[in-house]
Amino acid sequence: MVGNIMAKILGRHLIVELEGCESELLDNIELIKKILGRSAKAAKLKVVAKPILHKFKPRGVAGALLLQLSHITIHTWPEFGYAAVDIFVCGKFDAHKVLKIFKNNLKPKSVRVKEIFRGPRK
Repeated sequence: MVGNIMAKILGRHLIVELEGCESELLDNIELIKKILGRSAKAAKLKVVAKPILHKFKPRGVAGALLLQLSHITIHTWPEFGYAAVDIFVCGKFDAHKVLKIFKNNLKPKSVRVKEIFRGPRK
């Protein structure tokens, strides 16, 4: 390792905040399920398990999709028009293709992304 440069990047992790989304979209568990599947397909990621979803009362959805060497999760707060999305992909896969599907379907007014490169430091 030289400075803060890793010897090998094993994966990319996007920590995403979507704001200004319509509350109806964020509270729609079937839509969230479809977005998880569409986003994995768009990035050509292999799904290894059925999505896990939970509908909160009175509102909100949490979902997770386990992928081969990767995962996608979402937690929504419809009352604030806010969603927190976590996208982790390994290898040559493009996490930004996953993000594009979320943005196109949830139509946020603003998006904040923090990208973390994962891998050994030595």
